[in-house]
Amino acid sequence: MDPAVIEPRRNLALDGLRGAAALVVVIHHTLLISPSLSRVYTSARPSAFHGALMRALAFSPIHIVWAGGEAVFVFFVLSGYVLARPHIGARSTNWSRYYGKRLVRLYLPVWGALVIAVALVHVVSHTVVTGGSDWLNLHTGSFTVESIRDDALLLFQPGRYTTVLWSLRYEVVFSLLLPAFVVFGRIARRAAFGCVVVIIAAMASAGVTDLMFLYLPMFAVGTALAFTESHWRPRLSPWLQRTRRVGQAGTLLVAVVLLCARWLVYALPQSVISGRENSQWVVVPTTMAATLGAAILVVLVIAGGSVAHVLQTRPMQWLGSRSYSIYLVHEPIVVCTAFITKGWSWPGAIGAIALALGLSELFFRLVERPSIALAARCGAAAERLAA
Repeated sequence: MDPAVIEPRRNLALDGLRGAAALVVVIHHTLLISPSLSRVYTSARPSAFHGALMRALAFSPIHIVWAGGEAVFVFFVLSGYVLARPHIGARSTNWSRYYGKRLVRLYLPVWGALVIAVALVHVVSHTVVTGGSDWLNLHTGSFTVESIRDDALLLFQPGRYTTVLWSLRYEVVFSLLLPAFVVFGRIARRAAFGCVVVIIAAMASAGVTDLMFLYLPMFAVGTALAFTESHWRPRLSPWLQRTRRVGQAGTLLVAVVLLCARWLVYALPQSVISGRENSQWVVVPTTMAATLGAAILVVLVIAGGSVAHVLQTRPMQWLGSRSYSIYLVHEPIVVCTAFITKGWSWPGAIGAIALALGLSELFFRLVERPSIALAARCGAAAERLAA
């Protein structure tokens, strides 16, 4: 067998991390049904939120519990690491096999989830809820054939039927450009500092060019972590063992603070931040900080320790194995539940999360798992055709 297609030993803790990130996204969209909590993403003014608990949930490291955007950054870094690993030390790569497998693996579940989303739009009335959150009412309005096309292709501003598809656009672009990222990883192994400068420069330019330059570098960070792992892991793992839980907890706290950098900046006095909440001078630097936090979190999990042990427990492994299904199907279910119950309520929110997780299991069995098997066969067929 070609050495490039022999996957390294699977890290179960990373599966658990992926599951935790998926759960955070589910909580994120569920809490956005709340008119008061959704204002966090529209006004970003702590003075508008009454009560210490509300302000802490919005503008402190506790925000990590429902930091959906930052959870996606963790997905991006993870994808860069996981997809790059099989190519470390490989003399050659059968890219036909890779593309045949990867694209089917990405697209088939998306199309299945899109069928569900379109069906729910026509079954459950998506009309404006009086007093509902801006995010919930964003899901009203007309849906067109062009919307289905854009969501199905993932390359032309997807997200009309289900907003989570915005991130899949970058996953697809990264997957298509993986050979270039592998070259980047090999350079990073010899010139790490130069590659860090390139990543920072690309993300900094996103403020005046395109968001592609903000998000694709996150995959580059994961790729660089994979190719330099032999340098940092032998040093980090013994240090974590020596410092025991104190060092691991401190490292985890640093990662969480960096991931929540944007929300901590918003908590600054209004005289400092007023009018700049969504400017490139805030969004780009705090996104860089969040990317660093995601990288530290991934490194911490790879190095082992208490965090990795928690992520290897059975509930986290279940979430990890179903994370793609959970990510794809939860939003239409959460939204439809809110439209049926006419807005926000805690019982409705808990019920929506439970229903989303339950139907994700069904989607995994009927759609995602068969698509994994089909993707493997398509990869083998593409290899034969190329030969």
